[in-house]
Amino acid sequence: MRRVFENRAEAGRALADALADRRGAPDTVVLGLPRGGVPVAYEIASALGLPLDVLLVRKLGLPWQPELAMGAIASGGAIVVNDEVLRHLPPGSDVLASVRQREQCELERRERVFRGDRPPLDMRGRTGILVDDGLATGATMEAAVRALRKLGAARVVVAVPVAAVEARDRIAAVADEVVCLSAPEWFSAVGQWYRDFGQTEDAEVSELLEQAAVRAAGEVMSEPGPAVIKIDDFAGREEPLELDPARLAPGSPAPAQFVRNLYTDDTGRFFGGIWRSSVGAWHVSYTENELCMLTEGRVRISDQHGRSWTFGPGDCFVMPAGFRGLWEVLEPARKFYAIYEPQAAE
Repeated sequence: MRRVFENRAEAGRALADALADRRGAPDTVVLGLPRGGVPVAYEIASALGLPLDVLLVRKLGLPWQPELAMGAIASGGAIVVNDEVLRHLPPGSDVLASVRQREQCELERRERVFRGDRPPLDMRGRTGILVDDGLATGATMEAAVRALRKLGAARVVVAVPVAAVEARDRIAAVADEVVCLSAPEWFSAVGQWYRDFGQTEDAEVSELLEQAAVRAAGEVMSEPGPAVIKIDDFAGREEPLELDPARLAPGSPAPAQFVRNLYTDDTGRFFGGIWRSSVGAWHVSYTENELCMLTEGRVRISDQHGRSWTFGPGDCFVMPAGFRGLWEVLEPARKFYAIYEPQAAE
């Protein structure tokens, strides 16, 4: 299949579709190979709800022929050596050690730039999805696969938008699985399969990693919590409410009052339900905040300063903590209430 991608982000979204069965997979990390593989990996991690990290790989090339690798080093202290190349070095040569030292310094610099204060990569027992923007020879990706195994990965999946056929087959021989969207027969460079193949800068890699970390933190915080509670039983058991005779207003009949509590939270400080009362008047002193919605009847509420408020069906009002005054039921009344106690009742 021949396919040209608009840019790395579009390629990443296309790969995410091909990897959809991994959505939310446990112990799975998407690992971008900096720098060009990170924008692709970011789209995959975002779409699948998986953590994003980077696997830094530095090739250990011969000083006089840099393209010929003696091996590679990677994040987490992994090292892979090419015995075939090392066999041709003079006995006792320190070439590998000196090149490794130089490349280790560069790897650590990039680790600091990209990882910041995030903990070191830990792949023990986990699945790694290694991502790059394409494979030309596959040499760097092969080193990444071998390095990831040395880091203890239980399974290594390689995901790329495009690859040369030979490179794809080379990686298939070392990875557990290869997901490649396009492997054109005529392949000269990865960039020919993108309309926009601009260079990915360190700052973009760092920003994408930071965005992924923020997203992951938000997902942890938004894990399912308490569910919405639907109240169906409005005809449940109604309890009589005893009113202290000392609270009755002079000359008032003792009202018959009933309450049907529909919900109480675990603290006992928030609850709500239905209240009804016959005609009567009594003194009140609120320690709680109460939201009331009158559905039947008419009531009048007066405070200690002579102010009064009259409410009828459909009116909604709040009785604030600290209110003191007189409740009067002028016509048999019914209300929905929601009460919050600022402090637990004694």
